[in-house]
Amino acid sequence: MMSMDNGIETKTWEDFGFKPLKDHVNPSQASFKHRTLHIDGQPGKLYFGSEIEDRGTIEITLKRLVREEWQINHSINQLNKFLFDEFKNPRYLKTVFDYEPSKYVWLQVEQGFVLNRASALNEFTIPFMQLDDNKYSIAEADEIRWGNRKIDFLADYTLGNTGNGASDHLITKNTTLTPFLEGLALRPYIVLKGSGTDVRITCEGRSIHVGSFSNQTVEIDVENFIAYFNNYEKLINMDDFYFVPGKRVSVTGMNMNFKITFHYRDIYI
Repeated sequence: MMSMDNGIETKTWEDFGFKPLKDHVNPSQASFKHRTLHIDGQPGKLYFGSEIEDRGTIEITLKRLVREEWQINHSINQLNKFLFDEFKNPRYLKTVFDYEPSKYVWLQVEQGFVLNRASALNEFTIPFMQLDDNKYSIAEADEIRWGNRKIDFLADYTLGNTGNGASDHLITKNTTLTPFLEGLALRPYIVLKGSGTDVRITCEGRSIHVGSFSNQTVEIDVENFIAYFNNYEKLINMDDFYFVPGKRVSVTGMNMNFKITFHYRDIYI
């Protein structure tokens, strides 16, 4: 039902001697509220968007597979070691559900759980919280192609997906590219290798002003608003840059002779 990676090892519930019940709680999307404003003397309300809140608690109910009391205690001890770090903080768990194997979410134990030893099955429920409201593709965009062992026919990627639109793509003149996005707008990680003058990357009116570089590797972490020129940090103007599904990306500048790669994985609600 679930595979969980805590950053050290990947486990399933069966590895701990427990079996998850199919009857569990996993909200289909995060809750949200409409942002409205009532103006005195005017009918109705003024609507100005919505705000994503919380996906809610994911509750997983388990029953024991092991029989002896010492085995149950051992399983619980091993489970706690997996779910919590050495300072008793809940670990971040990269989690894949078997009914959506092409995506993962980030979970943490939300609160304590109690094993019902009076029950013949020793059932208990573990509540998890999702750290954000996103689901992430298990593969980067340029990995979604025939022959990739991460992808199978249970995945819902669109046929005709040609990858990210730029993987080690040579730029020698002003160029327009079309990155393929399955899901939501996102912030990519961009790598340029070579030389260029006054280089700018633009999508939907938002631009990254890379500037000038000569025989350098430039890494642009748009998510964290930082760039690295030959591993040295440098602040550049990123203008709240996003890749937007179906929108083109232009690369402009002068004296350009570099290769560009966009790293990202699709994001879904």
